[in-house]
Amino acid sequence: MVILEPVILSFISIISIVIGLVIWVSYETHIAMVKRHTNKYGKTNYNIFVQEFNKCKWETESFKGSLFDKSTDSEIHASIIKFNGIGMIMQDFVEYLKMRYYLYRYLKNIDTDKEIKKTHIWTDKI
Repeated sequence: MVILEPVILSFISIISIVIGLVIWVSYETHIAMVKRHTNKYGKTNYNIFVQEFNKCKWETESFKGSLFDKSTDSEIHASIIKFNGIGMIMQDFVEYLKMRYYLYRYLKNIDTDKEIKKTHIWTDKI
C-alpha cells in the first residue's frame, strides 16, 4: 500500500494537469474565435452574459449546441459569443466555465421547454 500511494497521487496530479490544459485551451480558443470573427468585441462577466442571453429569442439550426437570433445579430456558435453584432469575451476562464455550464443546462432543457424552434437535421437529442 505504501508504494501505491505515490503512484495514485502522481496519477491524480497528471489528470488535474490534463483537465486544466483542456480548460485553458478551450478558453484561449474562445478568445481567438471572438476576435477573429467579430468586428467589435469586449470583455464581460457571467452576469452580463446571462442578462444579454435572456434578451434573445434563440433558434437552433443545423449546428448541434449552437444558438442563433438573426433578428438581433446574436449567436453562440463555435466558441463565439455575439450579442447585437458585438463579440463577448468572458473575462477569465472561471467566468467562461460558468457560461458553458449555463449553456449546457439551457440546451439540455430545449426539448421540455419548447422555447426554441428546432430545425435540426439530426434525430438525436441535444
